[in-house]
Amino acid sequence: MKKKRFAKIILLSFLALALCNCAAKDVVPDVEICAEIPFIDGREGACATNLSKKKRIISNQEWEAQRPYMIMVHADQWSKVKLSWKKACRYAGDECNVALESVDSVIKALDGLVEKVSLTK
Repeated sequence: MKKKRFAKIILLSFLALALCNCAAKDVVPDVEICAEIPFIDGREGACATNLSKKKRIISNQEWEAQRPYMIMVHADQWSKVKLSWKKACRYAGDECNVALESVDSVIKALDGLVEKVSLTK
């Protein structure tokens, strides 16, 4: 029960930050987005950051330890978050800290990373 409540608090905080950040200098936060790679011998994670474009693979042991503290977001809901960031950038005008295309590029980078790792195993 505490994990669900903790997850809701984190999700609401994340969404509030993304939606209300248009008045702040940093319009779009640099966050790490991860996807699970379901290998037969154990799950791993592939992560990429939306602004700094850092990519990493998380080993099975580390992924299993981190996974209970992560929030999963359906692709449709993630689209709503990206749209809110784009809307915040439009309101911020010249103060926006990121090109609008880069918000989408992290998903493409993450998909490429997952595919690349899946092909090598």
